[in-house]
Amino acid sequence: MPDKYPFDKVIFANIGNPQQVGQIPITFFRQVLSLLEWDHLLEEGAREDVLRLFPADAVARALQYRAAKCRLGAYTDSKGFLNVRQEVAEFISRRDGTQADPEHVYLTAGASEGITTLLGMLVHTEADSQKAAHQKVGIMIPTPQYPLYSATIALCGGEEVPYFLVRFYSSSPSNTIQPHPFNPPFSFPLSPRRKHVFVSTECDS
Repeated sequence: MPDKYPFDKVIFANIGNPQQVGQIPITFFRQVLSLLEWDHLLEEGAREDVLRLFPADAVARALQYRAAKCRLGAYTDSKGFLNVRQEVAEFISRRDGTQADPEHVYLTAGASEGITTLLGMLVHTEADSQKAAHQKVGIMIPTPQYPLYSATIALCGGEEVPYFLVRFYSSSPSNTIQPHPFNPPFSFPLSPRRKHVFVSTECDS
């Protein structure tokens, strides 16, 4: 029924795809990748022309990555380029005031790949140690939640343990979120050997 609703268009904004609805992408990343995709542009003889097309900071970053052997199209460490992981670790150290180890940084092609890898690792590692007991692996996730979490847990053979969130407002700049005191009862035996806690930001819920 065309007249049933006071609008004639629906914009699907529930899957984290802001550029689909008009957000301008961050150009710096694309500029650096463009230069690395065809690194002939980084040769000394082409530098003057390139600097008329690309900002100097993008050219400098591309040269830095090329010098560190960050070659596109070649196999890399499973965790990602070391040079990039070092930059991420340095950022975390500055932001959090604690020393971050680049060997503990794992880069993925988007959040979905990272979530799938982590959940699969947790569920399968625990399941392998509990085969004799036939116990399922429970992963706590907030309710409501992004469907990727429950679908991935089911695909890996685990069991989602949902919990509700209650926001406690305070005068401090950062509000705290705590699990709701009432949660659905568990209908399956949880593993007694390991306890996994899955942390999800509120914007994913």
